[in-house]
Amino acid sequence: MSSESGHTEKLGIDDCTVPETNVSVYDALYRRRMAWDFKNQPVPRDALARMLDTAIWAPNHRLTEPWRFFILKQETKRAHGRIYASVCCAAHNIALAGVAEGLAVTWETGGPTRHPDLARTLGAEEDWELATMLSIGYPTEDPPSKRTPLSNFVQWLE
Repeated sequence: MSSESGHTEKLGIDDCTVPETNVSVYDALYRRRMAWDFKNQPVPRDALARMLDTAIWAPNHRLTEPWRFFILKQETKRAHGRIYASVCCAAHNIALAGVAEGLAVTWETGGPTRHPDLARTLGAEEDWELATMLSIGYPTEDPPSKRTPLSNFVQWLE
């Protein structure tokens, strides 16, 4: 959407279509897993688009929208921005939406995100810093996960 002045109009909640799914927010939070081995099965572009649509609704300081997404392969997304925390919230939204799509989303913040020529290779601005790289696909197995009970981390002060 562009206005006559050339500025992009902002979307409101009424401009969004919420996909119908049987996955609740709590299901997504508890079932979200990373997978390191994916099936040789392409992820539908419309599923990736729905996941990316959730990213732009992540909290971000003063609505600066510091992210850019570079599609390198249909199965891979890279989240990139100047403000690390906002971009991570956007990546987490993508990961939770992935659960609803039956996909695994694996976060990487190591070596590939620090390649010295990455910005040039992606066609990004030189001062941008890659915050995370997401690998998205159908996992070959359902990765198990265990957590320490909440009671080990909480002290109720009354």
